Amino acid sequence: MVHLILVFVFVIAAVKITEKSNKNGELLLSFAVLFLFAALRYEYGNDYESYRRIFINAKDGINSEAIEPLYYELNKIFPSFQLLIAMLSLLYLFAVYKLITKYVDKKYIGLSVLITVINPYLFLMSLSAIRQAFVVALFILSLVIIQEKTTKKLLKFIVFLCVTVLSCFIHSTAILLLPFYFVYYCKHNIKRDYLVFVTTPIILLLFPEILSWLINAVLQLLFKNSLSYWNYLTYLESNDTNSLRALLLFLIFYIYVLLNLKKLDEKIYPIAKLYLCGLEFAILAYRYSMFGRFQMYFDIFSVVTIPAIIKANLQARLSPVKKVLYVYIFPCAIFMVYLLRYYSFFTTELYSSFFEYRTVFCR
Repeated sequence: MVHLILVFVFVIAAVKITEKSNKNGELLLSFAVLFLFAALRYEYGNDYESYRRIFINAKDGINSEAIEPLYYELNKIFPSFQLLIAMLSLLYLFAVYKLITKYVDKKYIGLSVLITVINPYLFLMSLSAIRQAFVVALFILSLVIIQEKTTKKLLKFIVFLCVTVLSCFIHSTAILLLPFYFVYYCKHNIKRDYLVFVTTPIILLLFPEILSWLINAVLQLLFKNSLSYWNYLTYLESNDTNSLRALLLFLIFYIYVLLNLKKLDEKIYPIAKLYLCGLEFAILAYRYSMFGRFQMYFDIFSVVTIPAIIKANLQARLSPVKKVLYVYIFPCAIFMVYLLRYYSFFTTELYSSFFEYRTVFCR
C-alpha cells in the first residue's frame, strides 16, 4: 500500500503543467495526498511509539528523556497526539511545497516530487524523526524569507538567527545550522567554492584524527555538561561507520553537483551549496556514522538542486561527450542509486515499522 500511494503521488505531480498555469494545482494535490498519509498514520515509523510516550508523559508533567523545552511544551498544549503529528506534518510539507514552488521550474516539478518520495530519507523519514523534520521546516522557511530581495541584510541575519535559536529548543543539534547562513548568503565565488568542497572531504577522510578533534571541539563548545553531549560522545566512541558502498554512492551525487555548480543561476547556487554540505556529512559518515544524522537538515535541497542541474544541461550547448555524461550517464546513475536506497530501505529489518501502513481508523 505504501508503494502504491507514493507512486500515485508522483503520477499526480507528473501531469503536464502548462506554461500558463501559475497555481501549481497538480503539486498541491500531490502534497495533499502526502499530508493525508502523514496525518492519519498510526504506529508508523521507528520513533512513533517514542514520541507518543513523550506526549503522554508531558501531559503528566514528566520529561524523563530531557526533551527540548519548546517541543515538550507543544506536547502539553495539543489536546491529542494525532493532532500534534498532523500539524507538524502539515508544517513540513508546506515548507517543502514552498521550496519547490519558489525554486523549481514548473516543467521539473514532477521530478522534484519523484525525489521527495523515492528517497526514503526525505518524506518517509520525516514521519519518524519528528523533531528534526520540524527543524528542517523552519530552516527552509527562514531561507525562503532571507532570499527575498526586499529584505534588508541585517534583518535577514536576525530572522535566521532567531529561527535557529528557536529551533534549538526543538532539537539541540539545530545550533549547528547557524554557520550555514554564511555558506548560503556569502557572495558567490566558484573558485573558492570548488577549493573548499574538493579539499575538505579529502583532508577529513585521509586524516580522521583532525575530524575527531573537530567533533570533540564542537561537542565541548555547544553541548558540554548536557545529556546531548554524552549521547553524541557515545556515538563517536562506538566507532560505527558507513560502508564503502555508501561512500561511493554518495560520491556520485557529490561529483555530479560539483561538476555542474557553475551552470546554476544565482537563485539556485546557494541552495546547491547547502545540498553539497549535506552530501559532505554523508561522505564523512564513512568515518563516523553520526554525521548521517546531520545530513537530514540538507538532503531536502536535492529536490531543487538535481532538477536545476538537469535543466541547465538540457539547455546548455555541450560537447557530445559531456552531453552523454551529464544528460544521460549521471542522471541514470543517480536514479539507480535512488532505487537501490529505496529497495534497501524496505528490505532492511531496521525499518520494518515502515513496511505496513496503518491509519488511526484501523487501530
